[in-house]
Amino acid sequence: MCYNYAPEMFELDDDGYNRMEPFQISKGQRVIAERAVEACPERAISLVED
Repeated sequence: MCYNYAPEMFELDDDGYNRMEPFQISKGQRVIAERAVEACPERAISLVED
């Protein structure tokens, strides 16, 4: 589900799972990233402030 909201942020494996390490987003991507986090049914992703 998170990929549906932000496909430019996530890389999926052949099974459709996100296998990425932590990464930074730009200020302009914040709203999209928040929507992706909210849409993740497994709550496997989160936003962390530096």
